[in-house]
Amino acid sequence: MSQMRRNPVYRAVNKPMTVGGVERKMFGIVMIASLLVLIAFGMTAAALMFGLLFFAARLATKEDPRLPQIIIGARRFRPWYDPVKRDYCEGR
Repeated sequence: MSQMRRNPVYRAVNKPMTVGGVERKMFGIVMIASLLVLIAFGMTAAALMFGLLFFAARLATKEDPRLPQIIIGARRFRPWYDPVKRDYCEGR
């Protein structure tokens, strides 16, 4: 008989990589947007923009860190199933 085998799973493997509670890619986008605002408008506007975008990104990744990626990726795919479209059989 085969004996049951246990493999340990560590929490760090499944933990998303974040910077200050924001997923890394979103943090990079926030930093780039703030840098562009800094170049265009100045330090006060850049600090305000960083704060607003960082807070918005933190809210977006609070429940599920992958949610923004899912929403952005969902725009690329057309719906495969539409329950409203029906082909009725005329023979019956």
